[in-house]
Order: sequence, then C-alpha cells, then structure tokens
Amino acid sequence: MPYLNTLINVDGLTFPVQTRDIPHFERTNPQISVKVLAIDNYDTQKRKYSYSIDYASPHRNCSHHVNLLLLEDENDSSKKHCTWIRNMSALVADRSNSDARSYVCNFCLHCFTMQQAYDQHVSYCIIHPAQHVKYPTTHD
Repeated sequence: MPYLNTLINVDGLTFPVQTRDIPHFERTNPQISVKVLAIDNYDTQKRKYSYSIDYASPHRNCSHHVNLLLLEDENDSSKKHCTWIRNMSALVADRSNSDARSYVCNFCLHCFTMQQAYDQHVSYCIIHPAQHVKYPTTHD
C-alpha cells in the first residue's frame, strides 16, 4: 500500500464531501486533482451505461489524479455516494468493439484501442476544458 502514510489535508471540509467542495480540497492538496463522473443514462436495450462529467479539475499536471463515480439513489436524489474508479478502461470498455485494453482520455472520456492514438489525442485534449462526447443512437 504505497499511500498508507500519505497525509491529506481535510481542514474546512464537512463529510460527506459534496462535489461543490472539491475545489477547496484541491486547493488544500495541490498535488491531487479530482474528476467526478455521474451515470448519465442506462440503455436497457444495449444494457450499457453512459456517463457524464460532473466535475473536472482545472489542474492538469498534478502528481496524483483520482477518478470518482457519483452514485445516486434512484428513489432519493439527496442520497449520493462517490466510489473510486480503479480502472477507467473497464468502466467504459463497452464503448469499443474490441476485447483488448482500451485507453480512456480523462478529459473527454473518449476510448482508444491503440496507445499511440491515445497519446496523440491527450496532448491536444489536455489544453481544452473537459468535454463530453455524445455518440449518436441508432435513431439519429
């Protein structure tokens, strides 16, 4: 466990931490950037989730980056919980027709099947604010 003795400054935060309080967390912990994804939609026919970016850190060159998934109670929208996204590729793997590992852009959530294409994309995408790619449906 490489981060077991790492100190994180939580002064001024109330728990559970709200998405709106993440900029305060980042100011007091400048080595950490945070992205929060939310479940945008569930396609019952395809049995796939789509995600939207709920919060994207403006700090792009931090030594540590944390991706979180915001879960919301279907019956009570005031009940929310964030969970750590350990493997972004596994979360959004169904966007690709390939069974191989995908490379996911942290800034627009676009999937790539080749490291080289991902590397070229990220160097361009990192200079822009976070984007949300919306794919056409079969009806569009």
